[in-house]
Amino acid sequence: MFHFINKRLFGVCLLVSFVCVSQAQAEPIVLQLKWKHQFQFAGFYMALEKGFYRDT
Repeated sequence: MFHFINKRLFGVCLLVSFVCVSQAQAEPIVLQLKWKHQFQFAGFYMALEKGFYRDT
C-alpha cells in the first residue's frame, strides 16, 4: 500500500517539476552535496592506487 502511494506521490512531484521547469527561464544551477569517505568506496580507492584509472 505504502509503495503504491510513494510511486504516485513521486509521479505527481515529477509532473509538477516538469511544469515548473518548462515555465521557468533557463539558469545554471550548482548543486554541491556533502560527501564522506565510506567503506563502500574501498574498491574504488584500491583500483585508483593500483593505477587502473590512469591514462596510458
